[in-house]
Amino acid sequence: MLKSFEFSVKSVPTIDLQLSGDIVLFESPSATEISVQIEADDQTLEEFNVDQQEDTIYISQQNNQASSRFSFFENVGGNVHIFSNSRTVVINGGRVDIGVSNSNEFLPPKVKIITPTANLEAKLNGISNISCRLRLHNTYLSIQGSVKADIITQSLEIDSSGSSKVKAILEGGRLELDVSGSSQIDVQGTWTKASINLSGSGKISTTGECQGDYKVNASGTGSVVHSGNVRGRIRENTSGCARVRIG
Repeated sequence: MLKSFEFSVKSVPTIDLQLSGDIVLFESPSATEISVQIEADDQTLEEFNVDQQEDTIYISQQNNQASSRFSFFENVGGNVHIFSNSRTVVINGGRVDIGVSNSNEFLPPKVKIITPTANLEAKLNGISNISCRLRLHNTYLSIQGSVKADIITQSLEIDSSGSSKVKAILEGGRLELDVSGSSQIDVQGTWTKASINLSGSGKISTTGECQGDYKVNASGTGSVVHSGNVRGRIRENTSGCARVRIG
């Protein structure tokens, strides 16, 4: 079964995601049109909600604690087709795969999204992957669980717990990180200022130029390492066995 959604926006849209799974964001030739297509069996399709409020597009999955796997393919026209592998739920030691069935062949759900550059607000649980094929304006990631992200954005804010791995390229905006658990964050580029709070055993690495102040609060056994210039003031506060190295 296939459902398609078409939206028009008047300004830079915000993409609001509340999913557990793998997400690809990519650029559309149109500056005002957003297209979302979801293909899945009836049961799986009922879990997805797609809605618009002004210039915000909401894409959510009711059972966002489940684990999803997607593979990503990009055609010549710049559109990305997202092919999901089976989402797995373990019940009493058994294994249940939910997806699209065609005869004896298992066909997973397919999601296709075409959007112009956007702001991103993503609340992710469980096992998820984010891959960006466009430059975002402002990015906010609220992460619980094991999440991998690879993004390009102007500004970045992350609130993360668990064992996430994030790679980001920043282009002139602000950097705000609140990281706990064993997460690993790798940021490159330029940013106006940095505010970093780290607890647990996580590792944060920044490479590039901070045009303003660089502020770090670190506790536990984690580390914050910056390679590059800091034009503003450097403020460090550490406790436990946490390690901070700037410069």
